[in-house]
Formats: sequence, structure tokens, C-alpha cells
Amino acid sequence: MKKAFTIVELLVAMGLFGMLLAASGVIFATAVNAHRTAEATAEIAQNLAAITDQLNTDFKGLRKEGEIFVVWVAAPVLDDRGVPIDDDGDGNPDRYERFDRLLFFADGDFQSYRQWFVDTPSGPLSTVLTGNLARICYMLARDADGIPPQQQEPASRILARTQHILTSETIVDPCGVSLPFPDLATFDASVFAVDNFIYEYDNTTTLQGWKTIDPCNKVDMLSTIGGVNVTTAEISNGGTPVSPSEPATIHMLLCQGVGQFSVQGWYEDPLQQRWVPEIDPDDDGILDDSDFFTVGTPPQIDPCSVPLLVYPYGPYASPSIIYDWSKIDESYFNEIPGLGRALKFTFTLYDSRGVFPEGKTFTHIVYLDD
Repeated sequence: MKKAFTIVELLVAMGLFGMLLAASGVIFATAVNAHRTAEATAEIAQNLAAITDQLNTDFKGLRKEGEIFVVWVAAPVLDDRGVPIDDDGDGNPDRYERFDRLLFFADGDFQSYRQWFVDTPSGPLSTVLTGNLARICYMLARDADGIPPQQQEPASRILARTQHILTSETIVDPCGVSLPFPDLATFDASVFAVDNFIYEYDNTTTLQGWKTIDPCNKVDMLSTIGGVNVTTAEISNGGTPVSPSEPATIHMLLCQGVGQFSVQGWYEDPLQQRWVPEIDPDDDGILDDSDFFTVGTPPQIDPCSVPLLVYPYGPYASPSIIYDWSKIDESYFNEIPGLGRALKFTFTLYDSRGVFPEGKTFTHIVYLDD
């Protein structure tokens, strides 16, 4: 008589096999998720290192007697429908994110990303520009369609770093025609708005040359660079435009997937030592103590007006810019609320695969004292 499996034995075997398959599937899924998480963590860590290393390098050469321009922007966090998130249902935004902008001058070993033609006795020569002083700016960028970062998906936002090397070289086109930038002799704000994000140099040659630019031109320049109307403190259509697919702007792409970017300075005051500006300093959910401009009752961040600072002028809202040369020194620098002895940068980083849908938020402190 031949031996065979009974139905019970077959059912038991099939059950055990099914359990084994299920367990194997769980283990495989766990391994895949762990691998994806590890890759996403490594990607974010790499981007974090790139940003912090660049900040450290740039601020190591900070010129404290140079011009510093800061714009602080806070905007409501939007849901999938583009509506501000209202957690408590009172009809007012409850969450905000930062889109700050920062310009300063620094010493270092700078070189352009692309080659430019310089005038030589034998004709135009294509070369990489180099220099020891540059005008540097950090901000979240507009995209290729001109959409501001506030209206972009957080994971697709780009942190831009613009660099303009101050050079005495005569920059020309391939035919030898001079390309001065900025062309202060025939300054045109609309031309500057385009050229500022294409060219990688300034022909002002010295920091003193930049600081003594005609005040009216300077207002237009800063408004274009910072994306805010300096005279009225209103958000404008300026700011850096960056598209990863556009060669003319790729030199400004520092990191993609930066959801927010904020700059705070240490407020050195006997009564309150804290980082400024803050949206809600006492964190009670009421913005009556906010460092930002507010409107309405209860107070909410004013979406049309933003605080800004220009050193060495200090905060102002007038088209007439007059330097107080006596205040351009390190002792005054350390007393300015918004700058102070250190800067704290806060940014939210996203991975390209969407493993961390809310991103990861980091802070990095740069000390400005020698």
C-alpha cells in the first residue's frame, strides 16, 4: 500500500508555507523600507553638509565694514488646496514658514562657474574669473516660470546662492564689446533685474565702490536682489530665479529640496537675550508680540509688509539712503538687532524620493566674533 499525505497534513503544510511567505514578505518590505530610509537620510545629510560647509566658508571671510542686507519673510503654511492651515478653526493661519533673504560681502578664493571673455591686448580671451572679494546672497529661489517659493511645493524649492566676484577685469563679449556690470553710467533697473542673475561678477572693483553707488540706484538694486520693495517694505516680483534645466541660472543652485530658510541674529540685550526675529517670541499662539509686521484682530502676520535691515544704515523705509560712516565698525555691528554676535540658520530639507514627507528641520549657528 502506498503512503500519501492526508488532507489535514496538506492543509497544515500549506498553512506553514503561507506563514513563511508572509513572514518573508514582511522581512523583505522592512529591508526595502530600511534601505530607502537609509538612502533618504544619507541624501539629506549630504545636502545638510553642503549648505553648512558653504555658510561656514562664506562667513569666515565676512566683511563687517561692508554692506549687509537682510529681508525677513514669514508666510502661512498652505494645505493641498493652497489654503492657509487653520488648526483651531478660528479663520486665521496657525502655521508659518520662513523665506528669508541675506546679502553680504566676504573675502575668499572665488572663481566663476563658467568662462567669461576678458579684454587683452591680443583680443578677447575666454577664462574663468577669479577674485578675493565677492557679493554673496542666499535665498529660496523663484522657479523657471517666475513662481515665488511661497507658492511652490516645499520639496521642490531651491536654495540659491548668488556670487558676484568684484573684479577689475574688462569683461567683453566674443566680439570684444564691453559688458560692464552693473553699468552705473547708464543704469537701468529692468536690465539689472535680468543681468544680476546671469553675470557672476561686479565691475565696481572695490567694496568702497559698491557702497558709494548712487542711492536711487542702490534702492533699485537691493529691491531686485531681495525681492522686496525697499522703500515700502512690500514683497515684489524680484529675487533669484533658478531652474535646474536652465544653464544661465544653474550656477546659483546650491541645493534642491529646501522647504524653508530663515536667518536670525542674536539680540544682545540685558532685558532679553534671544534670537530675532521670531514669529511668536513667547510661543503662546498670539502674535501681539511678534517681531514681524502684523494686521487684524487677533493679529496675524502682514503678508504685504516685511521687516528688513540694511547695515550700516539700520532699518529704514525711505528712498533717501545716507551712510553714517561713524557706525561702520565692529563694535556697532555687534549691537544691531538682527545681526549681533552670531547668526542662526534654520532650514527644512526634503529627500528626492519623498521618504520623509514632512522633511527634516535643522539649525546651524555661525559665530561672527573673531
